[in-house]
Amino acid sequence: MLYLGHTGTDNIVELNVQTRTVHTVLVGSFPCAVAINPRTQMLYAVNYGSATVSAINLATNKVVATLVVGDHPQAVAVDALHNRIYVANVHGDSITAINGETNKVIGTYSAGKNPYAFAIDPTAERVYAANFGQPAVTVVNVSQAAAH
Repeated sequence: MLYLGHTGTDNIVELNVQTRTVHTVLVGSFPCAVAINPRTQMLYAVNYGSATVSAINLATNKVVATLVVGDHPQAVAVDALHNRIYVANVHGDSITAINGETNKVIGTYSAGKNPYAFAIDPTAERVYAANFGQPAVTVVNVSQAAAH
């Protein structure tokens, strides 16, 4: 299966590449990025226009949670080791952390000016945020508690 955000219709498109069949799931406004948590088989869709993340159960193709995150979320990544999902909020200058077991926001970290992409080092418990502004890269220690 392939999963894509379709910004024009506010859907996540599930494409079965063998049968070429398509299934859609309605999410928030302007879904622009997706990531799958391999521990829970949940897909997380970042909704840039509504400042939310939709958690979709891939077994049922149903939205099971809609989480409010920072201003204009743009990127999402999964830390499978710690069962956490991270969202870069480009206009919120922050990274939101989500508990992958409960699908609840567990905090927000400051991430420099306009973080738009990031990489996770789960062993070191660090998130490296690429920023449009300065500093060009922010290192976030996610082993420490985040602000709520």
